Amino acid sequence: MKQLVYIILLNLFLLTAYAQNNGSISLKSIQDLVDSGIYFGTIPFIKETLYNSGGGVDVALNDIIDDIVSHVGLRQFEALSIDVLERSRATTLRYVLAKKYFNKGDYNSALSALDGLERHSKNLAPFVSNMKASALAIMKKTDEAVRYYDECVRQAGKAISSGGHTSLRKRQLITLRDTCIVGIARMQFASAKFEKSILSYLDLQKKSPIWPEILFEEAWSSFYTRDFNRTLGKLVTYKAPVLDHIFNPEIEVLSALTYLEMCLFEDAKKSAENFYTKYQRGYLGLLNLIGSMKSDYRHYYSLIKQKDKVNFDPLIIKLLKDIWRDPATQELFQQIEEGKQEVAAIKAISNGKLKILAARNLKDSLILQRDIIGRYVKKRLIYHARLLDKSFEDMSYIKLEILSNMKGKILGINGERARGDIKFLERNEKQYFWTFNGEFWADELGDYVFALKSECGNDVEKN
Repeated sequence: MKQLVYIILLNLFLLTAYAQNNGSISLKSIQDLVDSGIYFGTIPFIKETLYNSGGGVDVALNDIIDDIVSHVGLRQFEALSIDVLERSRATTLRYVLAKKYFNKGDYNSALSALDGLERHSKNLAPFVSNMKASALAIMKKTDEAVRYYDECVRQAGKAISSGGHTSLRKRQLITLRDTCIVGIARMQFASAKFEKSILSYLDLQKKSPIWPEILFEEAWSSFYTRDFNRTLGKLVTYKAPVLDHIFNPEIEVLSALTYLEMCLFEDAKKSAENFYTKYQRGYLGLLNLIGSMKSDYRHYYSLIKQKDKVNFDPLIIKLLKDIWRDPATQELFQQIEEGKQEVAAIKAISNGKLKILAARNLKDSLILQRDIIGRYVKKRLIYHARLLDKSFEDMSYIKLEILSNMKGKILGINGERARGDIKFLERNEKQYFWTFNGEFWADELGDYVFALKSECGNDVEKN
């Protein structure tokens, strides 16, 4: 009964406001629409107000925009021009402006736009710190970047503990916190502090949505400390069925390179051959797919929606599943599904003209959201195609090195080659030993270590 009374009063208010403003919508009306759960259907009203305001009504809009963004995300506002965003004093839109500068590679302007934002919005504070850290990292200001990543971890953790978030915002904060934890490790790796980076990567919990991708980075840290058996152990984890969706051709490249460093040339050769068998045909199919779809975002959206029904090379299907499980993709789809639920609230508006306008706005916003998803899918597919291209180039050099070393190696080793001896495994008092017979236990994922002996003549690496 109370909700029915609220809807009736809202309809009366909107009808009056709509008539008094000659068809335009007042900020109070927009706020009431948001209070009734209409977010996507309100976005065009917000954009129109911003374009017409010249920056004069930002203070009143700020809280409304922040509320809308927590439900629809930032991408709906990234289409606004830099000119409009630069005029705005709204905290959220200043963040959007900084993001546009960041994506253009103008990191100084991004940092300038972010300056002081964390003091005006506790909700944005960890996101601001993360973007500052990312910009500083690209600018090679490592110490400053680490400081902001650390601040991001603290701010995001505090925000998560405070509660009261939508499920979408909570997931955003968890992913952000974990990304900043990894950011610290990446800075240490970039500074050649490999032992420290290994310890920092361990701060990331295995239940994190980004943990599976980080195993590869941990493997590189172990590689640079010449702990090759631990490198191979990290990489073999990707063979676990639960991680079958992960796509990263550089896993095979690093595996072959590691065997090469240990002078295990037959193993390196086998890794290289598996790489070409696994990726060569699918790579050509991926290039053809991207070329045929061009920039039709509707097709990319349909592609990811029908990922289980498409008849493509297994590599492309694996790619689509990897993109689908991406936290960003899940977030975008959750937003569009929640937007569809606004239809009921719009139908409750008694003002016919306003109902039509709000319905049209909702349709336009959902079409834009569909295109945002399609654009993101295309971007990820292009990224994977470039990653494959680089991996083929890297593997070609490794193959030449393998063949060169195998040619110079003396054939005919006396006796049978000993492999997998525990004496080649290095561990501390907190690490235990189990034989590995092909099983992948969930609580041990990422902790595997090989126990191979290097066959290089004068090696000093860890065994």
